[in-house]
Amino acid sequence: MSSTIRVQGLVVASGATISTEFAASGFTTFSIQLPSTFTGTGLTFQVATGVGGTYATLYSSASTAVPLTVTVSGAYQLPSQLSGFPAFKIVTGTAQATAVTLLVMGKSQ
Repeated sequence: MSSTIRVQGLVVASGATISTEFAASGFTTFSIQLPSTFTGTGLTFQVATGVGGTYATLYSSASTAVPLTVTVSGAYQLPSQLSGFPAFKIVTGTAQATAVTLLVMGKSQ
């Protein structure tokens, strides 16, 4: 069986910190590529039990938000805990100066 890869642009509006959602059902690993216009050095995540659902912060077993340290124009593997949810959003640690599009890739096994 071959893998399926889907790339989706998640938008964080100017002055905002939360992206549009990624419909994650059917995908088991995720990665992200940040644009050169991205502001900040950290990401956390919100998850939901369905697309368009109510979102909650993704926490570790230590009851802290699952973090990812990033740099401008970087590409990263996203936390494996995201594969347990049908939808997620990216939360930037800093409000964006201009609207940015984060490229998120989902891959099925």
